[in-house]
Amino acid sequence: MKLILLLFCLLNVCALRAQNLPLEFHYSEDGQRLLRGGKTNTGLYDLSEIKTVELIFQQSNYWKQLRDNYETETPIVATLIYDDIVIGEVGARFRGHSSYAETYTSDKKSFKIDVDFVNDGLRVEGYKNLRFNNAHEDPSFMRELLYGKLASRYTPMVKVNFIHLFINGEDWGLYVNSQHPDKTYLDEWYLSNDGAFFRASYEDIEKSALWDGTAALNYLGDDTISYQSYYTLKSSDIDSAWQKLVNACYILNLSNADNKDLIEQTFSIDQTLWYLAIENIFTDEDSYVQKGNEDYLAYIDAETGLMFPMEYDGNSTFKSNYAAHPAWRPFKNVDNPNYPLLNKLLNIPEYRQRYLAHYRTILDESLNGEKVSAWVDSLDMQIRQYVINDSKKLYSFQAYTESIEELKDFAVRRYEYLNRKAEVQEQGPVFSQVTMFNKNMEADVAPLAGDPAIIKAWLSPDIPIKEVNLYYSSEIFGAFNVLSMLDDGNHNDNQNNDGIYAAEIPGVTGGIVRYYVEAIANTNIRSASYFPAGAENEVFFYNVEYSGSEQGVVINELMASNSSTATDEEGKYEDWVELFNNNDFDVNLDGFYLSDDTTELDKWQFGVNSTIKAKDYLIIWTDDDENDGPLHTSFKLSADGEFLILSNPNLDIVDQVEFGEQSTDFSLARFPNGVGDFRVQVPTFNATNGEITGVEQITQTEESVIVYPNPVQNMLHIIKKTEVINNQLMIFNSVGQKVYAGNREYEILDVSKWSPGLYFIVFGDERHKFIKQ
Repeated sequence: MKLILLLFCLLNVCALRAQNLPLEFHYSEDGQRLLRGGKTNTGLYDLSEIKTVELIFQQSNYWKQLRDNYETETPIVATLIYDDIVIGEVGARFRGHSSYAETYTSDKKSFKIDVDFVNDGLRVEGYKNLRFNNAHEDPSFMRELLYGKLASRYTPMVKVNFIHLFINGEDWGLYVNSQHPDKTYLDEWYLSNDGAFFRASYEDIEKSALWDGTAALNYLGDDTISYQSYYTLKSSDIDSAWQKLVNACYILNLSNADNKDLIEQTFSIDQTLWYLAIENIFTDEDSYVQKGNEDYLAYIDAETGLMFPMEYDGNSTFKSNYAAHPAWRPFKNVDNPNYPLLNKLLNIPEYRQRYLAHYRTILDESLNGEKVSAWVDSLDMQIRQYVINDSKKLYSFQAYTESIEELKDFAVRRYEYLNRKAEVQEQGPVFSQVTMFNKNMEADVAPLAGDPAIIKAWLSPDIPIKEVNLYYSSEIFGAFNVLSMLDDGNHNDNQNNDGIYAAEIPGVTGGIVRYYVEAIANTNIRSASYFPAGAENEVFFYNVEYSGSEQGVVINELMASNSSTATDEEGKYEDWVELFNNNDFDVNLDGFYLSDDTTELDKWQFGVNSTIKAKDYLIIWTDDDENDGPLHTSFKLSADGEFLILSNPNLDIVDQVEFGEQSTDFSLARFPNGVGDFRVQVPTFNATNGEITGVEQITQTEESVIVYPNPVQNMLHIIKKTEVINNQLMIFNSVGQKVYAGNREYEILDVSKWSPGLYFIVFGDERHKFIKQ
């Protein structure tokens, strides 16, 4: 059994690596859990060492230029040296609002570095945007780093470490090196960075308007202009980004317990609840929970279409000192309608209990006084001497040492305060074990392709159980399906009412399946718990090996010359391939390949979340332009004819087709749909390849060609109009092979020996069909 488990773990690890997961996705040491966040940083944001950075300005008045350019945010050129390596010329400017305005007389400014300002391709360990923060309002220098380290297990957080900055040879002291939230950052947390990325900001509004809810995802009407003073669109590669923001605000405004389906089609509810819990527990004063109007990010994911609220920075955390102002309650601002993420979502009972379950997990795992104290001591050992030597620091060394003790005290007192709250004290059901079985009831052995997986959950009898639910997905990222788990003795759950619950995850043809379990207590408030406790950031998974060609997914139709049939997301007429799933179940194509080269089957790989639904179609654009989206290949089809091959992740060929010369705006398609041989036809883009009845004029222009008789057995007559007689006429058979070409005004062709079937005449912009009997 140990050997089997080891092989299982290795297969899962290999499967994850093969799928090119985002950087922040990783797997547990036992190979049974997939995690998002909480990784140890390397490279530029490696916390184990303090990097040295130097900026060299050639301008004699560079400091004045930096000040003069602050309002316009215009960089000036400097040479960047990183750990004694000359990176090259970059753009440098001052950054920050209060961190600049409230330190005006100090040289300890925060810097924004545009690494690609002079050279588009220039990067520092893969990053083109750098932020060096001056630790304004943080004598410890640690808050942002500590917050990111503790919170990144539960919600996307920027990477943070320390640098030692020099400017023109002068020691500028210790800085907080905080990752810039840009498209590189999105790539590390999501399947792509193509979605609509907003920052809530009050920059064009009087400060007195703070906390009025305008930029808190409140609905401000249908006009997108109404939102553009309150949000900044940082990036987007999807259409109608502002309209999608408006739609999300509208749906959030309607949220209640009766329309949860609509909410869950718009927001990532689980990730939103983790995010809100994190901000509350660590008392982030620059946050949605506190201000609503600023200093948070909202990302509408291109792959799932869901909105994810995200942290902007963490330099104003750990600030509840219980003396200066009242401590934050677990449901701060929940009763305030200006904060709809709180007011709408946390007043839905199921979401409130999920929020509380996550809240307890964070308290137990990350706001542990002993753990926080150990982290603070470790960081203190690393930076203490740098702080002592920093002649430009904003606070005294005494303030530094006092601030360290405040951080430790915060963890202890905040933990004690929150755990005294009644709803936090109300614990959910207690799991003792969750195990996956194949259909032969072998534990931790993945099912074969098409076979179900049996999930069993053991729960303690100490807390009465109302229901147990199994969440599962054959996608790497995004929404889960839900099944009820039963304890009736009839569903592989051992005996009736013995505290062991079970359910079956339907079989898949191959790939990764994620899952976790939820238990709801049979008490007045219906408290919830999850296993793993970090779900949906930490989930179980298993890998189903693909079964070769028995996938039921076929190449159903293709067009190698598209001038007017269908457009892609960019409105361009590109070559395309249509796949069809003959199965009665969805098929996950993650890791499959398409190629037009028999010697290079792995020429283009499907990305994650490439599922084709049961009895449904999937269009892939073969346009040699992968930047246009996840379903755009790295190659083009040739209208002169070639191979097209679909392979699974093991590079077993699932389906293939060889075709000859193709005609513009004609497709090559299977008939009958999904199972038959290929024929040339009028395209049926993303739809069933149906019967062809009779002969019809394909274009709507006035005919330039008369064809008779039709159907034909022996002699075919083709008459061209005189004004176009110099245009070449071509005839193609049903598999796209050219069988005739001529320029005569009046063609009489003996077709008696031609194979019976459908033929196509191409003449200028016209397309005609005839049937050879």
